[in-house]
Amino acid sequence: MAPEWGSNPFSTPVYTSIRSPQNSFLSDLESAAQGGSASFWSFYKCVCYPRSPRSRVFLDQLLNVLVPRMNPPDPDSAGFNALRLQEEERKADSIPTPSLPSSHPIFNSVVTSDNIAAIKTFLEETQHSDYGSG
Repeated sequence: MAPEWGSNPFSTPVYTSIRSPQNSFLSDLESAAQGGSASFWSFYKCVCYPRSPRSRVFLDQLLNVLVPRMNPPDPDSAGFNALRLQEEERKADSIPTPSLPSSHPIFNSVVTSDNIAAIKTFLEETQHSDYGSG
């Protein structure tokens, strides 16, 4: 079912199974254009400066989800399993390299911090497309 917006495209939708919000929006634009200058500019103002939509999720629901994620329990009291972590690390270390070496030798070399420092120095000393004004 698609929402039908009615005469105001930014009001709470009434769900119908026939029209999509785009079709309703276009028909409202056409009727505003046919209704005269004041009607059109009123519709234009609603498009440029929409009222904030009604929230479909309440603050209490967000709080119930976010508080446990932002404040995780202490691993010791939550039943943290150190043996399972070691097993997972062992499995991760046993994963083979995902691909064969590249046919381009430059992609097979290891990038070091010295390489990154040289690139940063080059970018600071030269003017390039992302060069700031100040």
